Amino acid sequence: MTGSKELLALIRSCMESIQILSGRSWREVSPDECPSDRLDGFDSYASVETTTEIEKRLGKKLTADTVFYNGKNALTLREVCDRVESLLATPT
Repeated sequence: MTGSKELLALIRSCMESIQILSGRSWREVSPDECPSDRLDGFDSYASVETTTEIEKRLGKKLTADTVFYNGKNALTLREVCDRVESLLATPT
């Protein structure tokens, strides 16, 4: 990844793939929206599946089961992107 815009696009693409594969509709999510609030059925299970898809596409294991929640708090898409960037910068 070379920038936040590319990472944001990758995360959106992963969310869209998981939504479609699970038979749910896709809606665009703005950076200031929480995917769990915007997308039908985007629960903790879907967030783990999407995190796994992000790892697969990046070719790197992240040290979090899901990047879409901080504890019980749902993150905005911008916060998700920041979290992934932070995890990528952390040595494993």
